[in-house]
Amino acid sequence: MVWEGLFEKKYWVDDRAKHREKVVQYLREFVKKKDRESLRKLLNELWASEAFQVDAAIEMRILARGFTFEEVANKLALALTDPDRLLDEKVPGFGPSSITEILFSIDPNKYPLFNKRAVVGLKRLGYEDFEGAYFSRATYARFADVAERFFQDYRAVKEYIESKINASIPKFEFVDGILNLVYEGKLTPQELEELKRQAILDKFPEEEVLNYAVDSVKRALEQYFNWLKKGDPEDRAVEKAAGYVVGMMVASATDKRKKETLILTLGALAQMAEKIAKFLRELD
Repeated sequence: MVWEGLFEKKYWVDDRAKHREKVVQYLREFVKKKDRESLRKLLNELWASEAFQVDAAIEMRILARGFTFEEVANKLALALTDPDRLLDEKVPGFGPSSITEILFSIDPNKYPLFNKRAVVGLKRLGYEDFEGAYFSRATYARFADVAERFFQDYRAVKEYIESKINASIPKFEFVDGILNLVYEGKLTPQELEELKRQAILDKFPEEEVLNYAVDSVKRALEQYFNWLKKGDPEDRAVEKAAGYVVGMMVASATDKRKKETLILTLGALAQMAEKIAKFLRELD
């Protein structure tokens, strides 16, 4: 059963969106004041800081290494003026998780959050494995590409959730929110796939897509029998017929949502055809 909080505004807005707002607020304060207390507030708000004691980290990772609050603040100021450049900076006391969380908080439609939860979540869902990867701009760019692919794969789920909570969710807010639930075991890969199926069916299939699916099957059957008549073995005829229809779809530039709906519709047709054939055989 899918975690019920997934369809509550509290999770997406009260918890996550407000967290991003606080991160940006405390970042601005630290950049302006450049003091210990404003840095403490920023670090305490970051999810990335949950694994360590903030005051000890300030002492050991910043002050003991000879850095000043002003130096740290000046580097972090890039997040507000030139965010991409921050990816190339070594900021004392701030690792990849902290830096990308700040960028994510500033623009959750551009910067995905790179942390253990996201990395493990993607791996569990069968995407590229980033565990142990050395963080660099190139690594982050590759990670962002994978996060984008995940978003495109499950965009229908995002829209489905938005319709339930009556609120808009930024692209990588959705990605991180889902990957967190996968990491925590509140959402399994199987449940996510079922949720995607429900999300697509919630809006589809429209008559146009149904007609397209039926027509595709008709064309495939015509090709299948054509190749059989020419002497091809059955498995080869099936492969050629399917390839023909897929090529036809690619040539017509079928959009992603239509493609996903078509896959579900064809799958349903295949199951129904098998059942109908079974019933007919049993009539004999």
